[in-house]
Amino acid sequence: MSTPFKVIIEVQKWRDISPVGTFVKKLVGEKGFSVIELLAALTLFSLISGVIYATITFGFDAYYKVNIEGSLRDEGDLVMSTIISQLYEYAPDNVQILGNGVDNLNGVILNKNVYRNGELRKVIKIANDALFINDLDSAASNTPNVNPFVIKSTIDGLNSKITLDCNGITQCSSGIIQIKLVLTQTFKNKVQKLELDSKFGF
Repeated sequence: MSTPFKVIIEVQKWRDISPVGTFVKKLVGEKGFSVIELLAALTLFSLISGVIYATITFGFDAYYKVNIEGSLRDEGDLVMSTIISQLYEYAPDNVQILGNGVDNLNGVILNKNVYRNGELRKVIKIANDALFINDLDSAASNTPNVNPFVIKSTIDGLNSKITLDCNGITQCSSGIIQIKLVLTQTFKNKVQKLELDSKFGF
């Protein structure tokens, strides 16, 4: 059975030989740390701090990337569903290509034979990196675009297309509207992109 005196001696020996004991003695002693020990401690601290910073930064970047991808999908679905709703709610008698079929005006015109809610022609087009759905008389292709469909994403007007398949003619009462929609959002100077392709029959 160990005596209290023996236990105290053993504890004292452990303190003398253990790294923790050495550290504490240097910390409270007058000699302090050597330059090599300080450099080693600073190097270790820098490595640990770098790992922690990289982990946190990667976590935030991954979080925002997932959020942006979700936002792009949601807004892509919203734009497509809005165009479908306009097409079927307006119920055009015929649809024609915006322009003369040669100029790339990137849109279609929904025509009614009689006025519907004060409108006779409605345009769906992509211009200035935005989607426009308006009464053609108030937003003709040769006038400034008004009332864009507002979303957080930017529509890539160069690669997004609204075209009409009318068996080779520019206007028809039944055909297919083809939409290629490219949405982008930017985070930390990196562009994230979503591309959607849809076809609507009328």
